[in-house]
This record gives sequence, C-alpha cells and structure tokens, in this order.
Amino acid sequence: MILAVAVLATIAGFRGGDVDRDHVLYTGAAEHIESAILNFQGFREFMSQSSLEPTFLLIVAITVLLGLSINYLFVFYAVISLSAKIRAFYALTPLPAVALAIHVSRFYLLHEMTQIRASVAIAFVLLALWQWTEGRRRAATFLWVIALSFHTSALLALILPFLSGNRPVSRLWLFAPWAALAAALAGVTADLVLVEVATRVGLGKIAIYIQQLQPDVSSDINVLSPIFLVATLTSSLLILMQRAIMFPGSSAVSAILRVYAVAPCIFYLFSGFPVLAYRAAELLLAVQPIALSYFCAIPRVRSAALASTIALCFAQMLYSLYVLELIAPYDTFLGNN
Repeated sequence: MILAVAVLATIAGFRGGDVDRDHVLYTGAAEHIESAILNFQGFREFMSQSSLEPTFLLIVAITVLLGLSINYLFVFYAVISLSAKIRAFYALTPLPAVALAIHVSRFYLLHEMTQIRASVAIAFVLLALWQWTEGRRRAATFLWVIALSFHTSALLALILPFLSGNRPVSRLWLFAPWAALAAALAGVTADLVLVEVATRVGLGKIAIYIQQLQPDVSSDINVLSPIFLVATLTSSLLILMQRAIMFPGSSAVSAILRVYAVAPCIFYLFSGFPVLAYRAAELLLAVQPIALSYFCAIPRVRSAALASTIALCFAQMLYSLYVLELIAPYDTFLGNN
C-alpha cells in the first residue's frame, strides 16, 4: 500500500500543468501565495483577504520554503488523502485492496488529480465516520475538525451521526433512492417543495429568495446519470444482502450502507441546485469503494462479484476519462490537437 500511495501521488503531482480548470486555479493561487511570502507585508495582506483554508496556505508555504516546485503541492495533498483513505479502507472493509482499486478507477481521477482540497477533507471524514461508529466521539470530532480545515464541504459530515449505528438498515433506505429518482423525473425537487411550503405559510420573501438561488444551468443535470444509477442499484442490492456482509471487527457496515443510500437521494432531490447536488452527493458517494467491496466479501457470490468489480472499475474509468473528461484535454490523445 505504501508503494501504491507513492506511485499514485507521483502521478497526481507530475501529470503536467494546465490540464484542467482546478489545476490552473490551484497553480495560480499557489504562485500568488509564493510571491506574497517573499514580501512579508504582502503576505499579511494576502492572509487577511484570502478565502482559502489555512491548510492550503500552510502546505504551499512549506513547499516554497523547501524550494520545491508547485507540482509538490499536488503530491503532498495526494499523499495525505491516499494515506488517510487507505487507513479508512483497512478499518471499514475486509478487502481494502478491492476498495482501493474501485477508488482508483473513478475517485482518484476526480479527487487526488483535481479536487485536491475536497479530497483530503473526504479522507478525514471517512476516518471520522469509522471512529464515530466505534464509539470514539472525541477522536471523530477531532478528525472532522481536521477535515473542515481542508475544505468547508466537510460540514456535510454533520449528518453522519444520524446515519450511524449498528442496527440493521431498514427497508426505508432500500426504497428511498428510487422514490427520490421518481420524484426528480416527475419534476418534484427540493427547491420546488421549499418554494411551495414557504409560499403556503406566508413566507413569500423566502420563496422568492430560493427561486433567485436557482441557477440557470439546473436543466443541465441528468438525473439518469450512470454514476448515480449504479449507486442506486448497488445500494439496494447491498441492503437486501446486508446480513451476508457483516464481518468481524467492524461496526460500520450499517452506517456505510446508509450513507451510500443517501448519496443518490441528495443528488436526485437537489437536482435543481447543481452545485449542491454534485458536491453533497460526491462527498457522500466517497463511501462507494468501501460499499462495493462488500460484494466481494460474500462467500456465495465472491467470484462473480470480483469479476463484476473488475468490469465496473474499467467502465468507471472509461466513463470518467471520455465522458466526464476529468483529465483534460483529451484532444491530444485522440489526435485532434
């Protein structure tokens, strides 16, 4: 696993410059901080005005003080993220290698290579979820604070305590994603419900505010996204087979299955708010590598599950590369440039 972290972090850090929007933004911010560090007064002014998390400023400062190139900023983030996630995989599934393979097939491209701040936050949220399910509340809170220091999206982890617990997952979670999908296809999303409720109880100003928040690109969301359809289907299958996937030494299986079911629900219900729908759903969907690895731990279907996992990993990687274009530009590889 140490070798895997080293290889994946190196690839993430040295894959080339200006290959996607996030890479450009982070490189520009890092160069701005680097120039500010050389001027103490400018650095103080930058610190007072910057909206970036203190951890980003700290890691950039360490990179600059060590005389390293900006590429190492991405390496440092990838090392932290992958190390924390692999630790979580070892704690939350009996097949951490399978979970890592699933993670690399999709989330590595999305997180360690692009959304580096959110990636580390998600990693520490997974560790916090593990500690919470083990009854270590203080450790979980500490890990959540660390996650929050890397990215504010970790605030969503506040719902995790309500999803934890060793009790079996109820059938409500089996049907919830499908009900949310049906509602979204019928045009009933959370924003419309909030507007209707606010109007009926006499809060017209709030209704107008919610409508103004709706971005023009809301119609661009595809509620039939293959990523979330796969999550919906596999979530239902796992809940049906939950008795077969309980393994010794872990009290987190039920919590993982609940979180995995909530992810597509949020995506469907908040499809009127693309930023919220994608960010919230992707944060919770980070448990997918752990959840899908449970299939391979079921004795009766182990061989078929492993074969299906390999096929799914390959399909997810192709989908991420050529449809979602997580590592652009592809024109170079396709001979169009």
